[in-house]
Amino acid sequence: MDLQELVDRSWAIRQAYHNLEVKYHDSKWTVEEDLLALSNDIGNFLRLVMTKQGDATMMKYPTHWNKNFQKISGG
Repeated sequence: MDLQELVDRSWAIRQAYHNLEVKYHDSKWTVEEDLLALSNDIGNFLRLVMTKQGDATMMKYPTHWNKNFQKISGG
């Protein structure tokens, strides 16, 4: 895949997300909203990786996310 194909694919994916945002939120997300969602996704992914690697230190903090994650992960 060359650079232009990557750009075109990225643009198509972004447009699909814009369509979903308009459908469910009545407007496209701002750049700030996109970055906030991305940072939340990265944080959740890192927690999952740490949990799978056996780093239980994060699980001692009683956050809403941890409680829900423990329910679905069996932890």
